[in-house]
Amino acid sequence: MSGSSAHYGVRKLVLINSGNYSYAELDLTAPVHLAAPNNRGKSTLVNALQFLYVDRLSHMRFGSRNVEDTRRHYFGRNPSYLVFECMTPLGAKCLLVAGQGPLNNSNFLRFVFDGPFDRSAFVDDDQRLLTLDQLRRQLAGKGLGEVKPGNLWEVLGSPPANTNNGSLPRLNILPVRARNEYESFRAAFIHLLALSNVSARELRELIITCHTRDITCRKIDVAAEHREEFLRAEQAERALRFTQGVMDDVEKGRTIREDIAGAAQELGAQATSIAPALVEMFQAITHVHASAAGESRKHVDRRRTLANRKDKLNQQLGRLRSERDTTEEAWKSLQGLHAKWSTCSKQMLDTMRDNVATLDGEIVKLREDLERAEQVNVEAMRRRVKELDGQVGRKQRVLDNWETRAINALRDSGLTDEQIGDLFTLINPHLLDLSVGEDIRIRDESLLRRELLGLHEAIADGQYRDSAVEVQLARLPGASLPQTASRESLRDDIEVTKRDLSDSRRQLEVAENQAQAAEQLKQKQAEKRRLVEQLQEHDAYAQQWADRQLAIREIERATERVGKIEAKIIDLKGQIEELDNQVRMLDGVQHESAQVREGLRKAARRYEEMQAEAELDIPLAKDVGEGAELPSQQETWAEVRQRAANLHAQLEAMQNAVGQIEKQRRQLERTQKSITEASHQFEGQIVYFSDADADWERLIEMIESLPEQMAAVEQAWSSLFTRVGAKLSEIKHGVAEIRTAVNRITRGLTDYRVSNLRSVQLEVVVDNQAFDLVETLTSEGGIFQDHEKIDRAKRQMERWIRDGKVIQLDELFAIHIKVHERDGERPLEARSLDEIGSTGTGMTAKAMVFVQLVRAVVGQENYRLHFYLDETGQLDEQNLAATTRMAVDKGVMPITADPDVRIEPLAHPTVTVYSLGQKESGDFFIDQCRTCRGHRADLDDYRMATRS
Repeated sequence: MSGSSAHYGVRKLVLINSGNYSYAELDLTAPVHLAAPNNRGKSTLVNALQFLYVDRLSHMRFGSRNVEDTRRHYFGRNPSYLVFECMTPLGAKCLLVAGQGPLNNSNFLRFVFDGPFDRSAFVDDDQRLLTLDQLRRQLAGKGLGEVKPGNLWEVLGSPPANTNNGSLPRLNILPVRARNEYESFRAAFIHLLALSNVSARELRELIITCHTRDITCRKIDVAAEHREEFLRAEQAERALRFTQGVMDDVEKGRTIREDIAGAAQELGAQATSIAPALVEMFQAITHVHASAAGESRKHVDRRRTLANRKDKLNQQLGRLRSERDTTEEAWKSLQGLHAKWSTCSKQMLDTMRDNVATLDGEIVKLREDLERAEQVNVEAMRRRVKELDGQVGRKQRVLDNWETRAINALRDSGLTDEQIGDLFTLINPHLLDLSVGEDIRIRDESLLRRELLGLHEAIADGQYRDSAVEVQLARLPGASLPQTASRESLRDDIEVTKRDLSDSRRQLEVAENQAQAAEQLKQKQAEKRRLVEQLQEHDAYAQQWADRQLAIREIERATERVGKIEAKIIDLKGQIEELDNQVRMLDGVQHESAQVREGLRKAARRYEEMQAEAELDIPLAKDVGEGAELPSQQETWAEVRQRAANLHAQLEAMQNAVGQIEKQRRQLERTQKSITEASHQFEGQIVYFSDADADWERLIEMIESLPEQMAAVEQAWSSLFTRVGAKLSEIKHGVAEIRTAVNRITRGLTDYRVSNLRSVQLEVVVDNQAFDLVETLTSEGGIFQDHEKIDRAKRQMERWIRDGKVIQLDELFAIHIKVHERDGERPLEARSLDEIGSTGTGMTAKAMVFVQLVRAVVGQENYRLHFYLDETGQLDEQNLAATTRMAVDKGVMPITADPDVRIEPLAHPTVTVYSLGQKESGDFFIDQCRTCRGHRADLDDYRMATRS
């Protein structure tokens, strides 16, 4: 216990119309015992302390109740209040938690006001509970100030003056000075109040959280904090290793480069001396070439003129030959036509023309028939054909029997044609066409005459009348008497009828088979075209054959003109061949001189290319041989050619020299390639020799500065490991602090004997694999005396940086809960605090652990806190007494609960017992309250007193 007489913290808890309590008031200045059966509101009273210490409802714990149920349970009525009377360094103050009722989703507000709790301030004169607005007016004179959840820790704690919000009310019942310290307290207090179970992993997190003040570093982001420094050190080491790896190749390359420079200097002197001679030689060759070219051009111009004349004559000759050939072909064609048509008579030609005319008529009729075929009534046409066929037969019989026709017999009997026509309007007209004696037999001519005349008398004005009928004769067909006037007219009539019959039959055939008719039309049209073409061919032949003498004379004239032009062409051809010989001779001189000049130019260019390929800078001359002027003195072509051969030999010798340099250059390239390949093994050191001189200068400087590189690399790693080691030392210090805290908790469990087991121990077990590098980098004397450690540290650092490693304190160790039973030899390991022995043993162990953890945050014991120990009937008196004594000694007041009351293990020195009841309405209430005081007596004195 602290030596100070002042105790800060909550000393009274009041529930007004909250948590199923109309009114409940607990004195928390001493240990409290709640005596009541289950479900009588014990947890409601104790858990209400969270509204004082915990800023947000989401962090609070209420057993199986969720957040919504919790708000409705405490603040479902309107109004409803929780009041926490606190003793602060500034005197008594209260924190008020006021519910806003169901219409506001049972949310709540926090306020602080000065002075102790006064119940009368919460009711009016009629003892009715004030609403929140009324209460705020009532408490306005006591410095009432609202507290937002985000500011609660500042109200409860003791933040530095420069960070505290001066407008906030102050309680100062927690010695926390920063938000993270408050969060550590919150986590420990929630576990302490409810004595909730925690696993070994959760216990580790809670221990770390509660010792935030003692732990300066909880994690190191190696990749983020030291990546650049590590990469620089690693790059410096790669550069060093690269220098050591390519040292021999660099020395070899330097020697080759010096040899190449010497050979290039000697070659430069040769190039300087040969360049003027080359220029002079090109001038001489150019003169020879130009002279030959000038003469050749003259001959070529003359030849071109002759060739043009020859070409024109050839063109004219071609035209004449073509014309002659055309005329001869026409003559041959005419002779062929004569052989064909000379045997053709005029009668044959007339027959062909008649056939054309006949085909014209048939084509016209067939085309008309096809056009009408769509509209022809086939059945009607068949009837018409049949009728016309019958007419032809009858008329033919009439003609054949002309002398014995019935009409003639009637005429002979004295009847006129008019009388016969009227009578046979009533009688069948066709009877007149019949012959007497075959189809008609007149048995009595006089009787026939009388009957006919009598019948004729009944005819008047185109009408026939008798006692039975009246007939309009004008509407009836009569006999066609004029057609039978003579045999000639009858024959004409028969021909006309036959033509009608033929036309009708043709139309019927077309209508019945239009496709066949169309095909016939095509055939007749084709036949007509063939005949017309033959007739046209004959007519053309006849005209041409008449003019055949003109064609013969034209062929003779064309043959004569062709002969004359051919003679001229032969003469020109001879002149051109003579000029060609002269040009070829001059071209030979030009060609040879050009070859010699090109040979020198190629040799010079080859030299230029070789020295460029060898990366030399020793040219002969800029544009050597180009644009040279003609010399003032002339040389023979033989002299020029000999001097050119000598120069060519000198150029070949220079090429050989360049070839030797090129060999050295290739050897140098192989050396460079070896260096490049070696550089790929060292990230960031790749050498491509894109700027060879600069790269060789850098490489030579590297091997010359090797000692300095070695020193720089060691310094870079030393600096990095020193920095990382300093951070890791903080992590290592954190592990040590945790180990100290765990040992302190274990000693407390042993000192107070809060268990019926032989011992309960918490042990810090370090993860050797994770902790190995931490130990290595933080060991005394550093790691640079042990190369194996250096390499291992570098590899580990590389993995950390590559993987984005974050070294966290909680990854370096684990908390093991070990239980030694009284009759066991080997300790057992528990996975959580609830697994330590029986239920009672686990409760006492949790109480001890959480009390010490909360005191690790709130280190001053005059700042009093509370914890809840339910169902104390499960604990034996020894464990119960040890637990409550330990808590009181640490300034943590126990709140115990059980249906029964056991005063002895609780009363040291006092305990306030509250009996809880329940009304018929279901509301809870405090039935009675009494304070018990006790002391610890020596066991022997106790026994003596008992005997007495």
